Amino acid sequence: MAHIQNVLVLAVLCVLAVALTQASQNGHHIHGKWSMAGQSRQDSEPTWVTCDFDVFPRMRCHDCNTKLICKKIGGLLLDCPSSFAPYCNNGFCSRTPSEECA
Repeated sequence: MAHIQNVLVLAVLCVLAVALTQASQNGHHIHGKWSMAGQSRQDSEPTWVTCDFDVFPRMRCHDCNTKLICKKIGGLLLDCPSSFAPYCNNGFCSRTPSEECA
């Protein structure tokens, strides 16, 4: 009987894990995965732009509230989340604005 209960608990946990994974893939970040870097300002989709992959650092600020991550396939623009880290500072979302944006 204990073996059957263990199997049922495992099955429920698997279903729950799949449901949570699908929710986060659809843009509903339940517990803030990559919260400082990937969670967008208004849950907007990230924007792809051209960038030079050979320029360092590859993570840098695009403007005061948006960071740019250069990848081999292009640059990914991500808005900083307005609620807890609205400014881009040295390529990372931060509570503190950079000197240029202060």
